[in-house]
This record gives sequence, C-alpha cells and structure tokens, in this order.
Amino acid sequence: MRLRHILSLSFLALVMTAMWLLWPGSGEPPWRGEIQDDELPAGLMARAGPLCAETFSTALAILDPDGVVAGKVETAADHVRVFLAETIVTIPWAGPMIIQASKDTEASRSLETNRLGGLRILLDPGHHGGAWSEAESRHFPVWAGPADETGELQVFVAAAEGVSPPTGMTRRLGVLREGDLNWATARLLQRKLEDAGAEVHLTRGPPPEEPFPSGMDSRFDAEHEARLWLDEARHRDLMLRAWARLWPARIATIALERRVRLRARDELRSLYNSWDLRRRSALAARIDADLTLSIHYNFARDPEINHVIVFMPGHKPAEELRSNSAKFHALARLIEADIPVTIEIGRLMGEAMKEHLDMPPAPPFAPPPGSRPLWWPVDAKARLFARNLAITRRTPGPVLLLEGPFMNHPPETTRLLQEDIEIDGSYYPERTRQYAEAVLQAVIAAEKSLRERRERREVFSGKLVETAMYEKAAGDEG
Repeated sequence: MRLRHILSLSFLALVMTAMWLLWPGSGEPPWRGEIQDDELPAGLMARAGPLCAETFSTALAILDPDGVVAGKVETAADHVRVFLAETIVTIPWAGPMIIQASKDTEASRSLETNRLGGLRILLDPGHHGGAWSEAESRHFPVWAGPADETGELQVFVAAAEGVSPPTGMTRRLGVLREGDLNWATARLLQRKLEDAGAEVHLTRGPPPEEPFPSGMDSRFDAEHEARLWLDEARHRDLMLRAWARLWPARIATIALERRVRLRARDELRSLYNSWDLRRRSALAARIDADLTLSIHYNFARDPEINHVIVFMPGHKPAEELRSNSAKFHALARLIEADIPVTIEIGRLMGEAMKEHLDMPPAPPFAPPPGSRPLWWPVDAKARLFARNLAITRRTPGPVLLLEGPFMNHPPETTRLLQEDIEIDGSYYPERTRQYAEAVLQAVIAAEKSLRERRERREVFSGKLVETAMYEKAAGDEG
C-alpha cells in the first residue's frame, strides 16, 4: 500500500514536472535577429538605388543562383516590388537621367592632386595581425633549409605555430602575419588616394600589441552576439531547429539559453570577429562610401599557387539565406543597383593587380566535382568572382575583397619577409607598395564611373521619396 502511494506521488510529480517544462514561458525568444522586422522597411528604402530593368535579372542571377530570394521579388513595367516578412517595398524603375558636371568641377579634377576629389573611399585592412595573429589563425612561421641546385633558398611556410617543417628546414626566418601586411598596404594606399584628392577612412587601427582578448572594443557584448549567432544557427542545426520549434516551452528556453551561454563562453574569438565585421560594414553606411575595398593576402595548401583574386558580392547559397536578416542583405544588395558598377570596378582591379604585381596567369576555373563551389566566376579572365563573404554581404555600395599574393608561394615568401618601407614606425616589404599602387591605378580608372554612380543616386533619391512606398503584407512569414 505504501509502495503504491509512493509510486502515485512519483508519477504525479513526473507529470507536473513535464507540464511545467512544456508549459509556455514568458519573454522574448533566446535568439535575436540581426535586422529586426520593424527595421526592414526603412532599411530597404535606405538602400534602394536607380534600378535598371535591363541589368536587374543579371544582378539577381549573380546574387541568388539558387533562386531563394527571387520568389521575394516581383517586377512590373514601371516598378519592382520586394516582399519580406510583413513588408512590401515598391520601387520605381529609374528612367533616363541627365548627369552634368559643372565646368569648374571638371577643371579642378583635372589637376593630378585632385583627381579623386569628392570621392569617399573606405579601406578595410583584413584581420588585425600583431599579437592577435595566432588567435586569428593568420600567423605563418617561415623556415629555411639549404639552397637547391640553382642556389635558390628553400623556404617553408607553416600554417600555424607548432607545425613541424620538413626535414632539413631548421632555420627559422621569421613570421608572416597577414593582418600586418594588410595594414601596411592599406596605409600606403590611404596616402596615395589622399594625395589624389580622395577622402579616405580605415576600418581599424594598427596591429594590436597585446594578445587577444586584450584590446577588444568595449562595445562588444558576447551574450548578445551569441543570440545573433543562434538566430542563424537554428536554421542550419537540426537539434537547434527542433528546440526552436518547441519554443516557447520552458524546456526549449532552458536548452537554448544554455547554448547561448556556452557560445558566449567558449567562442569569444569567433563572436568578436562577427561583431567586428558588422562594425566595419556599418562604417561604409555611416560615411556614405563611394567604394569599399577589403585588403588581403592569400595562403593555399599548394605552395605553387600564386595569382590574384577579386571577390564581389553574390553567389549566396540557399542554406545561407534562411533567416530574414540574411534575406534582407540579399534584397538590399539587389535593389541598391550597384552590381553593374561593382563588376566594372572588379574587372579593373583584377587587371591592375595582375599587371602591377607581375602575377602569373591563373589556372582555369574548375569547380570541385560533386560539390557546390564557394565562389563563381563573373569574369574569370580578370579573376573576378562572386562570393558570399561577411564584408561583401553586409557593406552597402560597391564593395570588393581583394586577395593579393599568396604568402606561402616561395618567391613571394622571400619578398614579403623584406623590410624595405617604414610605415608608422614599423618596416614592411616593397610588395606592399606595389599592391597599393595597383589598387590606386584601378580606382583612378574607375573614377568616372564612381562619380556617375553617386550623381545618379542623388538624382534618384529625390524621386524615390515621392514614389517608393512600403506597406504591410498579410500572411507572409519571410
């Protein structure tokens, strides 16, 4: 009798516990969208540009090869309509525009010292370098061995500290830190662009002197960043997706809040990198940049590889377009109407880098069999590819990510170890100057197109205020 009583009480306790765990809790979900639903209309309107019906389909194909956001777009004879969450944004096609520059302005720009006057350019030295390079996994020890039969010094670039060099490579020559090379190149390019009259901004300062996490920006909030991560991860991870579907049950809230805490504790570097990339992209909007360039050097498993690569926005895979925030970035890129000028500048950049850096021809593009490539050629000859990278995904306006010489290609390695140029008290290789000069020449070649883009947007923005509109959509869940 007593045992039956105990079992009854245990069963009742179990039922009550299950009911408590499954009962809906209160409050907001554990995840946070990068772009809130109530921010979508104003965000899309702010990005809208002078859309051209003739180039719209080409831009859509580059950005959305899997057709995910194509279903969120509807075109008509006089407008394009975008649907997202509960929002509909209607934007008119841009008609013919007469762009005229004053004679005084043209005369002032003819001077070499003011060739780029009036243009605002944002330079993003990729990564951070310095004492953060190991945490970033962009820290490459260089080892040397005996010279070969031709007298050439044999070098080996390790992918990280602790990676053993091949037998015979016993002399350590130094370390290549990509963030340091990116910084030096960006600083030299900044000077050259400013000498040509441009207004130039950098997304970060010099390489950190203390190891990560020392020097983190005080505005970074790891828990908030982990909630942003969860908003994307719940669309990809099967377990997280199951818990998210159970929410607002208390058991789901407990499980998801635990994942947030663990992520904030164990993935600080990854979360900070995500936050920092968003900060860098936001700077382009804040200064209304005419062009954003993210400067990088490269590294490959095969040390024989050495060529330039220019990445532009696009080639967004379906699995990365599941959240409303991800769809917002794709749609905003589409309606800002900057894909054609980005392609033009990307081609100029690829050709200038090949010429000024004296880089060998790249091998033909060959996507890996049986798998979806990470990027897709827009102009393989110019080494221009579309890729869904963080900086190209979020940054408004024309934006390119430049990949310069491969650091572990032996001839490049020896060049990049040199200390030829003094920049802000530190010494860097001549290769950084050549890289900066190549980019400068491409920007100068694109000057007219950049000015026309700005002037077209200024003319169009006046019309947009009167003719574009947004409204609530019924039953659309994004």
